Parts: sequence; structure tokens; C-alpha cells
Amino acid sequence: MQEQPAIVDVVSVDDQTRMAPSGRPEWQYPFQPGAKLLDDRPRTLLVVGRGLPHDLSEKIQFETADPNVSYRPIAFSKQADLTPMQKEHFNTGWKEVLKNLDGPTQDITQKLDAMLVRADLGRGAVPGLKQFTVNGIHASWRLRYGDDRAVVCFARAITPGHEELTNELFLPERFYVEVRTRADFATLEEIPLKLQLGERAIVWAGKPALVARRDPIQRTVYRTDLINLTEKGRPKPPPESGVYFLPAKPTDNIYARLEDPFLLEGEPPVASATIFRTTFDAGKTCKDALTLAARVDGKGELADWDSGPTGASSPALKPRKSQISA
Repeated sequence: MQEQPAIVDVVSVDDQTRMAPSGRPEWQYPFQPGAKLLDDRPRTLLVVGRGLPHDLSEKIQFETADPNVSYRPIAFSKQADLTPMQKEHFNTGWKEVLKNLDGPTQDITQKLDAMLVRADLGRGAVPGLKQFTVNGIHASWRLRYGDDRAVVCFARAITPGHEELTNELFLPERFYVEVRTRADFATLEEIPLKLQLGERAIVWAGKPALVARRDPIQRTVYRTDLINLTEKGRPKPPPESGVYFLPAKPTDNIYARLEDPFLLEGEPPVASATIFRTTFDAGKTCKDALTLAARVDGKGELADWDSGPTGASSPALKPRKSQISA
């Protein structure tokens, strides 16, 4: 019985996340607003499978699930007139395909067809898993950029334009989840997140993901709607537009991660915070408790604690800015 055509692997022969000696990524996201597009850096892919075309005389039809990525054939493994660069690309790609396979599987895989394919990127090509077909045969690969990184964190608003990142949350405060990307991805307006309370996945108004939306001014910052912690077992407050109410109990842990693990590299992959009833439960001092209360009240941060035991002088207040820059 003849085996059906299939693609078993697709790899980029380019080191998409390589860093230059200066420490900057060599393959940056090239479509940031205002950037002068000098080189969109198309990717060269090695496609390995059964029943693939062997030369340009055969039917070769690509279909793409992402209109911002287009494909065309470059060379074929059985081609006699490969250029030195094409030979190098085949060698690099094969090393990547075979590196995690055992000996017998490597022998089988090396007998398969292979072709080099060029993937051209349009302005809307965000990183992530890309799907396409060759003559109806399904394939996928991961588009990366050297700056496709994101920080996922929990945050509380202090005053307008000021916030505090935190891994400690207190009943019944309000907070949100924030995502900060290294690059300004031109067409990436929303980033879905998965949240978990302990071992339980959190559902938001019947949906499994909570969406972080791009800040209209800080384009590399994304924030979710507000989340209001409520004590588990107590009545929920009345519904409020733009606010999710989350029942929880002290010492619960809450986790947040990107819903699509291929979209961006999370730093770290999972953000976590512990929920407490009071600042004292979190091991905070009286000073810490008053400072947090001042921040939440919008008064800034208590800065001068040189008052005597009778409290003759009041602590000075100073505003507190966001702890990380855009």
C-alpha cells in the first residue's frame, strides 16, 4: 500500500533569534511604525516529507493561512545544480531536523523528500505558528524575531499614569494583568491570556481567555480589564462594567501566561502572585502597610519615617512612578 503524501517537519535554516556582538538581535521585527523598511528578512525553510515535488516542472501550489506570509520554492534535494549557498542551507536544515531523533528514525527521515522554500513576510506578519500547504499537504513552522519577548506581570494602579508591579495581592483590591513587549508589533492589538487560581483555570464571562489590549499611548504595553478580588464565600458586589469579580481566599496563588505559547517568549513564561487578606499576613511591617494604603489612596509613597515615638511629625509623601519603562 502506497503511503500518503505528508510533511513531517519544517524548520527555518536561519538563526532567527541570533544576537549581534553588540547584544542587539540581528533579526529584529522590521515593521515597527515609523521604521524605514530596508530588509524584511524573508525566511528560508527546509520542508521534509513524502510526496513532495522534485523540481519546478512538477505542480507546486502553496496556500497560506496567514495572508501576511507568502511562499515560493527555491531548490530541491535531488537537484543536480544546487548552488553552494543552497547546499549550505540544506545541510543546516537537515542538522536541525535530525538533532533530536534516534538513529533508526534518522535513517528513515533522511530518505524522505526535501525542498527549500522562501517565506516572504508582509507588514502584518507577527511572530507565531504559521500554517501553509504544499499541493494540499499541511505544514507548519514558527516565525521568530530576535525581539519577540514579553514580560507578563500583575499590577495595581496607584494614581493616573502611575502603577506598581507586584507578586502580592490583597483582598479585596483591584488589579490587572499587564504585558510589555520588546517590539512595537504593528498589527498586534490584543494579546489573550490564560489565568489560573491554584489548579483551576479561570473562566471570564464564559470565555477561557482574558484579553490584554494595547495602550493607546504606550504601544508596547497591553492591559486587561480590572479584576476585583472578593473573599470566597461572601456575596459578590453588583456587576460593574469593565470589572471582573474573582472570588479567592487568603494564600491562594494566581498565575498568568500567554494563551498562545508560540506568539511571544514570556519572561518569565508564567507570572504568579499570592493573595493575602492583610499586609501583615504577607509579613509586612506597619510601615509597609501604611505605605501601601497611601499608594492605593492615590497619595504616593510614604518616604520620611524620621518621626519621633510620639508621632510629632508626619511622613512626607512623594509620587511613585511605574517600576518599569515602556
